[in-house]
Amino acid sequence: MSIAQVVLALGFVIALIVFSAWLVRRFSLMPMGAKGQVLKVVTGVMVGAKERVVVVEVEGRWLVLGVTANTVNLLHSLDAPEQAETVLVPQAFSQQFSAKLAAALQRAPH
Repeated sequence: MSIAQVVLALGFVIALIVFSAWLVRRFSLMPMGAKGQVLKVVTGVMVGAKERVVVVEVEGRWLVLGVTANTVNLLHSLDAPEQAETVLVPQAFSQQFSAKLAAALQRAPH
């Protein structure tokens, strides 16, 4: 009986840790309102295996950043255009990938 209680308590603690991690991740990734949002990724592009060029908007300014595995360097700074629309590259990529995957699965014989 005591082994069952220990296993049950251990399972509860593990489930509590997983749930807490999910909550922390979920709420830290939620976008803030337009007034509270200080930093916004406009776009980004991979230029090497571990190198990216990212455009970030901070308080009406666009910062062009060079991002590597070890450092982040400011490449250029300019005023944000009035009609600029934020493009989330990972989301656009995931939508393209899911469309191609769905098409490939429909063509595959079962």
